Amino acid sequence: MNSVIQVIVLLLATVPAAAQQVGTVDLKQPPASSKPEEKQEKKDLPEGCENLSPGIIADGIVLTEDHQARPIVVELTRVSEKEPAEGSTMEAEVRLLNKGKQAIEIPWSLDPSVIEFGQGPSSWEWEVGTFLVSFRDHNPNGVLLVSFTEWLYGSKHSAGSMLTIRPGEWITATVKFKLEAKYLHEPGEFQEQTSELFAEWHQTRRTQSIKDCKVTNGFYRYEDFYDQEKRGVTIHVKDGASNDDGENGFVKLGEGLGWKLGHETRRPGDAALFNILRN
Repeated sequence: MNSVIQVIVLLLATVPAAAQQVGTVDLKQPPASSKPEEKQEKKDLPEGCENLSPGIIADGIVLTEDHQARPIVVELTRVSEKEPAEGSTMEAEVRLLNKGKQAIEIPWSLDPSVIEFGQGPSSWEWEVGTFLVSFRDHNPNGVLLVSFTEWLYGSKHSAGSMLTIRPGEWITATVKFKLEAKYLHEPGEFQEQTSELFAEWHQTRRTQSIKDCKVTNGFYRYEDFYDQEKRGVTIHVKDGASNDDGENGFVKLGEGLGWKLGHETRRPGDAALFNILRN
């Protein structure tokens, strides 16, 4: 009898103690007139700088300390339509589950100004993350769709802006996208197809510094940090195109998320900082 009890205790000990949802977030983009970065107080440029010019751009990846990818499950649990027309604007619910044995940390604030706290006046480091949705379309990697989904921001210097997800825990997000290929794709190719919608988690560590009126940017992707198991939802695309223009009070992909320095367009995450700096 004692051995049976011991076996039960050992089995219970292997079950995650906190297998539960630890957060929900609505990532449907707000109207352009209420974008958070537009409400921020703009600060002066660094002393002695009339404007800023491009500097070095660094690219890289973020790896785990043990060089073992952290397994996560990214699952589409609900979509607004199961038989949409091509070009339809859709909403979906996405669950990100930590399937591994170590905790992971993701950005968890919709307010880009969190990157200011405890940093500056000339260097910053922060995290950004979002979910992107693809349509399988007979393609193993899927076709990336136009996104109306907001970015999450976080910084180790800003309390509460990063979320720790322990083994067995998950978060749920609401996302918005358009059933239309983001890149080159023949209109009508989705029509009459029955295929899978699936989501991916994209996280990037950003660094930025200003020296001698030049801006140095760093982009360090988490593409090898996570081993993503993608669980999708099968939909059937109706014949005929949608009349949806994709606006619906929401900004198009990229608008308000990038800023221009000279003739070069910056990537998502930059606007959070330089809408604060420029006059």
